Amino acid sequence: MQATAQAQRDQRNPGGALRADLWSIWTDLRLRGDTATAKARLEALLRASPTDSLPVNSRPYGEVMRLR
Repeated sequence: MQATAQAQRDQRNPGGALRADLWSIWTDLRLRGDTATAKARLEALLRASPTDSLPVNSRPYGEVMRLR
């Protein structure tokens, strides 16, 4: 997943990178059951990549809500 997120960043697609990072966090939460790690990673990701910096159609609101 990290390679996917980096590839999206390299292509100047911050929305795609954010979605790839969110998928990785979902994996921690749902498949590994690691709630603490998922929560910490989500909070750090949203601080580092505020959604209001993205075009409206690239904001991953649905993905974020599934994690909260």
